[in-house]
Amino acid sequence: MDSDDPKGGMVDQPAKPANRSAAVRQIVLLAILAVAGILVWRATHRREDYTGGDVQTTGTIEAVQVRLGFQVGGKIADVPVSEGMRVEPGSIVATLDASNLEVQLSSARAALASARASVAQARANRDKASLEMSRARLLLQGGIPTILMTELAIFLLALGLIL
Repeated sequence: MDSDDPKGGMVDQPAKPANRSAAVRQIVLLAILAVAGILVWRATHRREDYTGGDVQTTGTIEAVQVRLGFQVGGKIADVPVSEGMRVEPGSIVATLDASNLEVQLSSARAALASARASVAQARANRDKASLEMSRARLLLQGGIPTILMTELAIFLLALGLIL
């Protein structure tokens, strides 16, 4: 642009450089609009058809880490599968070392045998006491003193309670 010189002449002013900041703003705005357009397009054209339930597809699933659960604790003795093998639901993927369980089973069996012996002993004691009671009743009905009665009399005599 030209402007008037205070001395009366026209002076050429250098032309303003193109407004670079306006051009940068336009480029950034176009980039933002392009990204927003891509995101909107992806959101509207996505098809997942999953509504819950079982999924049937083909392909390979690679598990980085798998958590396995056992009904009892213990050390793993054997892993019959290896990486990449196909397994079905219910397949055995590991077995536990049964030595600790076998010791516990033997201990439980011994405790059971001991309890059964105690029950048999208690029944034998009960039967013996029942027989002794029957014998004592018969002796008392016949007027014959029992051993217990005789021992009690001897004890009382020794104490001087019976003359």
